Parts: sequence; structure tokens; C-alpha cells
Amino acid sequence: MASLWSLITKGKRSYSAPLYKSVVTDRFTRFSSHPPRLVNVQPIIEAIEGEPIADVSWDATPCHSDLWLEWLTPTQKRHALAITRFDLSDVSRMEIPERARFLLEVSFFLEYQAQAQFFSDWFMFIDEFGEFLFDSSRSGHDPARGQEFDFDEVNTKLFEDVMPYAAEILTVMNTRGTRIEPPINKLPAEVVKPNRAPHSVWHTIHLPRFQAPPLENTEISGPVLEKREHWVRAHRRDYRKGAGMFGRIKALVWVPEFQRGNPELGTVNQSFKVGPR
Repeated sequence: MASLWSLITKGKRSYSAPLYKSVVTDRFTRFSSHPPRLVNVQPIIEAIEGEPIADVSWDATPCHSDLWLEWLTPTQKRHALAITRFDLSDVSRMEIPERARFLLEVSFFLEYQAQAQFFSDWFMFIDEFGEFLFDSSRSGHDPARGQEFDFDEVNTKLFEDVMPYAAEILTVMNTRGTRIEPPINKLPAEVVKPNRAPHSVWHTIHLPRFQAPPLENTEISGPVLEKREHWVRAHRRDYRKGAGMFGRIKALVWVPEFQRGNPELGTVNQSFKVGPR
């Protein structure tokens, strides 16, 4: 099955609203000379499938000015997010929040009738820690191009469904211990054939392989669980604020599973399941 990006480059695209035709044309005219970094986020989607996702981001700062994040749904449909990072000097006709560092444009694509359909477009400010500034970022116009758009009820629902995934994907990419191959900061590969635009190779995200004891399967009460020996699931921890980890490392990091509690008081027995595939 072709990727959505390959459908885009072949001109096989459609639009859920007439306004998006000009938006997409402008964006991909720019991509023809400055391609986005193509990222396969399938491992992240599979790892968080069925898991609750936070409504706020930990660090949604894109590592590159243009990213194309693509995955395959359980129903074998391709979905993708095109994320562009704007410096504040490029923003016009929009009030910039006090703590803003970047403006993100997040566009959602899905596979529809063998085409890549541009379905919705949002603009979000993020602060220095990559956290969304929801209070002033959902504007009714496109600040980068000076165009009006209708942020209707359908768009709002889709925003609430899709944006947590975008935030989680970017946060995982920004967490120490996550490996991306080839390294995403390398220059994009150039096509040597004449009359062809440069392109980016696909990057794949590799998550740490932690064993995760399912704490939710035990019926031990909170106070007892704190005292008896038990496993703590692998998780992400934020050391960017305060003294940091070991007083010097300020970053998001993966913390492997570990045991806590007093074994003399008993042990909470749990089964294990393999971590992200």
C-alpha cells in the first residue's frame, strides 16, 4: 500500500473544504524545494493503543521545521500529520502569548478513495517547554498566510481527538532513550535524477523495550501497596524544571520499571507483558 506522502507527491490528493486547496498548494510548493522529514510513527501508535493519553503536552517542540508523521490504523487506513514550526518573527495578524516560543501548524491527512485527503488545519503556540498555550492559540485565521478559516464544531471535535496524539508523538521523540534511525538531524537525501525534487528518507522511531507490570490488575489498596514490595511500571519523567536529574541533566527521560516497598511485609505478585513492539 502506498504511503500518503507518495500519494501527495503524485498529485493524488483531495480536500475536505475548498479553502484547503490553496493552503495545500502553498505548503507543497514549498516542500518541493525543502522537503519535510518523513517519520514512521507506527511503533508509537501501537504502544499507546488503548492507553489513556494526556490532554496536555509534555514537550511538543518539533525537532525540525517540517515533519511528516504517518501511521497505519487498525482498519488499514493511512493517517498523517504535517507539522510546521514557525519562528515568532514569521507570525503576523495574530496576538502572540507572553510565554510563546514557536507557532505550530498541524495539518491532518487521511486516506480516502486512494487519495490523501487534507482534512483539517490548526495553529498552536507552544512555550519554552513545548507545552501548548491553549488560551490564545486557537485562532479563526491563518496567521502565516493571512487567510480566514472556519473552526467549526467538526473541526473542534477532530482537534480534541487528534491533537493529543500529535503531542504524545512529539513528546516521545523528545524523550531521552528514544532512538530515531536514521538520525533525523542529518541533511535530507538528494535525488540525483534530473528534473526531480529533493526528498527525505523515511525515519523510524525505536522505543525502549521495557517490561511493564500491569499495576491495574491488582486489587491491593493504595496504603497497603505503598508498603508491600511491588513493581512500578516504566514511565517518562520530567527533569527539565528544578534541579534536574543528578543536579545537571534537564530533560525528559525514560525510567525503566523498578521494585519498591518492603519485601518483609509481603510481595504483590504480577505478570509481565512485553513493552512497545
